[in-house]
Amino acid sequence: MPHGTPDWGHTGPKETTYGLDDLGEHAVRLGSPHLWDRRGDVVFETDFDEGLGDTESYLGGAGDAVILHTRYARKGAFCVKLTAASAGGGKATLATYLPFPVFSRLGLEVTFGCWPTTDYIELHAAVRNATTTWYPSLRWDPNVGTLQIRTGAVAWHTVAAAQLAFVTPSCCNTFKVVFDTASGNYVRVIANDQ
Repeated sequence: MPHGTPDWGHTGPKETTYGLDDLGEHAVRLGSPHLWDRRGDVVFETDFDEGLGDTESYLGGAGDAVILHTRYARKGAFCVKLTAASAGGGKATLATYLPFPVFSRLGLEVTFGCWPTTDYIELHAAVRNATTTWYPSLRWDPNVGTLQIRTGAVAWHTVAAAQLAFVTPSCCNTFKVVFDTASGNYVRVIANDQ
């Protein structure tokens, strides 16, 4: 019976190719939108090539909108344009609901652009157990550059006073927040290169 590693393994002798420790690089080269921070396993991802069918949108008032957009996409033909234009603090939200896997570390990652008139960009999760709900969240204010995490029901804590993110409609910023649902603690926040 033959022994050894498979042809696609990374320990065999190679001359013109390089074996991969995992298939993350291969996936990105084939077009995966998940390319920024590849730690962990992907539970859900979209580049909106299939439309908005696996998401829900919530609007604050007249003038607010969530639409498929063919300009400024980082990958593929589409991105989503959120417009919060209603009077009194407009709101445009895109949401995806997933069955909860296991109590472990989970992350939210988004690539986005924004106009200078944007008040803030937020990433939210809702983690429910039998008795409580935890809302791990990340907020970036493009006007002053603060990056915050939610530390209470409505309380925000500044983790970085001045982030070097780009205020432009082009999708050139990638932010990620990772949280541990078992311990109820934040693990890391990544904002572009920081």
